[in-house]
Amino acid sequence: NCLMDACLLNMIGIQDSSLKLRRHLFNYIKANETAIHDMWRYSRVAFDQELGIDLEDSILEEEWKQIVEETEVVDGGRCKFLQSCHIFAAANMLKRPIIVLGEEYINTANESNIQLNDIIGVYLTLLSASINTSHYPILLAYVSSHFTPLVMLKKQSSASTTSDTTTALQSSLPLSFLSNSILVRDLPVHYLNYIEQRSLS
Repeated sequence: NCLMDACLLNMIGIQDSSLKLRRHLFNYIKANETAIHDMWRYSRVAFDQELGIDLEDSILEEEWKQIVEETEVVDGGRCKFLQSCHIFAAANMLKRPIIVLGEEYINTANESNIQLNDIIGVYLTLLSASINTSHYPILLAYVSSHFTPLVMLKKQSSASTTSDTTTALQSSLPLSFLSNSILVRDLPVHYLNYIEQRSLS
């Protein structure tokens, strides 16, 4: 349950030990299943088409069923690993964008760069009106298949007109990562439709 733990630690400094947030996520996905499913399916099909893959509808729907089931708390508190779609759902449930930083490729104890890391990126609150959401994102790191909360540092700055020291929030965060140790690439924004993708171009 490290995704929910990391989100809650970032917001209020405690873990989701009771699994209440995890259960809320499951209920939120069930209540908004049509909207989340449609955005997931659009993104999944678009990604597959880039790779020349054309999956049958039955396979996609079976995968979606598994995504929903993975969110549920079972057997007295056992939880399954959450993935990209769950982060998108969590951002919309909490009504706060979630930004996940990490390495471009996923590594294991025995192998490195075994597959692209599709977890990192920006998850926006696309299912709610902007006026009803917070514009302060939840910052997470995803390393070694584990989510960790990140917090912005406060730095001491001296005003030029006074000797008093004031605290200023360092509000800049580069939404990019180093690709293959050579190129700087923008973090992907997940689960956008065609029109939303064009608006970012």
